[in-house]
Amino acid sequence: LDAGYKDIRFEDDNFFVNVKRVSDFCDLIFKNSIKFTWLAFSRADYLSKLPDELLSKVRKAGCNEIFVGVESGNQEVLNLVWKDIKVEDVILAINKLEKADIRGYYSFVAGFPDEPEGSIYDTFDLIKYIKRVRSDNRTIIFYYTPYIGTTLSERAVELGHKYPEVFEEWGDYTMNNSEAPWITKEYRRLVDSFNWYINYGYPNYLTKERLERKKSKLFLFNILQKVCHIRLHFNYYQHTFERRLFDISKRVISW
Repeated sequence: LDAGYKDIRFEDDNFFVNVKRVSDFCDLIFKNSIKFTWLAFSRADYLSKLPDELLSKVRKAGCNEIFVGVESGNQEVLNLVWKDIKVEDVILAINKLEKADIRGYYSFVAGFPDEPEGSIYDTFDLIKYIKRVRSDNRTIIFYYTPYIGTTLSERAVELGHKYPEVFEEWGDYTMNNSEAPWITKEYRRLVDSFNWYINYGYPNYLTKERLERKKSKLFLFNILQKVCHIRLHFNYYQHTFERRLFDISKRVISW
């Protein structure tokens, strides 16, 4: 803070495990009149059990966003990956954060080995619920990346996954460029299209800030937003002509 930073990200997966520690942390912020905004991490089941009074206190202490690793909107998939949470926990957490006026940043994973066919649509439905509760909530979908020693790592190898063979290759082995043989091109197109339509159908605060600086484009964006809502309502993500038109327009005019 002395260096001028006004927003801090606490990357501690256990931040909310000790309720007293969280409360004491907020008290220290109040006692020293420290003004800053911050993001913390939490499991959905932890959030679902937190008292509303504590979340309200956390918000007053400057927390404006909490990152939650959900992974899937399908209970069978959550059980498959030993997530040890219920979809109901996630819904409770979403509503608790909304009541406390705290944005949620929810991450999901697509393409687990042996995930039930069509289960990705349950994830889509949960993400749509998150955005309907508050469009400023952020969501992101990663593709499953096997890591040695984890629950599904052996099954991934059975399905044809190959780990890096030399030390240097591990530097490029991330969730952003994972290549899982069982994830088809059609599946990736489906997930990528959904991501695009949800982001423009329910723009978060970052997208809204960009639009505020380009008000002349609001009319076109409003039309695009309505089209996205129709797509999301019917879960139809094929023949994405409006996406291609939008990409062309960005090259012609500045968005």
